[in-house]
Amino acid sequence: MKKVIPKSSISNSKSVGVDPINPRVRKETELAYLRINNPAAAQRLWERHFTAKDRARLGNDLEKAWSQHGKTVGMFMKARRVDQVDAIIEVATLLGFLRDQDRDWLTREWGLPANAMTTDKRPVWRPDVGKLYWGREVIRSIRLFQKKPSNLQILLEEFDAENWPEVINSPFQFAAHLNDALRMLNKGLTRIKFFAIDGAMKCRWDEVSPRSHRH
Repeated sequence: MKKVIPKSSISNSKSVGVDPINPRVRKETELAYLRINNPAAAQRLWERHFTAKDRARLGNDLEKAWSQHGKTVGMFMKARRVDQVDAIIEVATLLGFLRDQDRDWLTREWGLPANAMTTDKRPVWRPDVGKLYWGREVIRSIRLFQKKPSNLQILLEEFDAENWPEVINSPFQFAAHLNDALRMLNKGLTRIKFFAIDGAMKCRWDEVSPRSHRH
């Protein structure tokens, strides 16, 4: 297991005797740790980035998870089953404290394989071109209306504004408007699917298996 903080315990699984980690790498990792290991960061991670499965692994209780598993970093280690350095780098990236290039640099310098980093799987909405992405794949193209946004646009913009949690409150006053938007949005959609829940008062999205979206 890779250890971080305090400095005397920062090491990777191969470090013995002389510290092999570049001091700049160690300092940047320590700084990332300090930025994320606080209640505000933990709550943001819980609400915006953890999936229902992640929260279930932590007992569906943020306060207990915070105290029992070692604050933000320990929570992520438990939820995503990764080592400590992996968790620090990934959480700091998710919360905006590390740029992608800094994440890649730290990952490389700590000797972590690139594919060891966990993937925060969320859609990406590009309102400038009317495309919904899953990674680099376009999973839905939407016709854009500038003067009066369609219900599809309104729904996607609402998810995007909240950073794509699994569930949001419906942005519509009437259930029929949400159901209409979902019926159109799910046509030809791959990778994910949208659902109305709680009497169409809320909307959620779920990833679907490759087999299911071939039918």
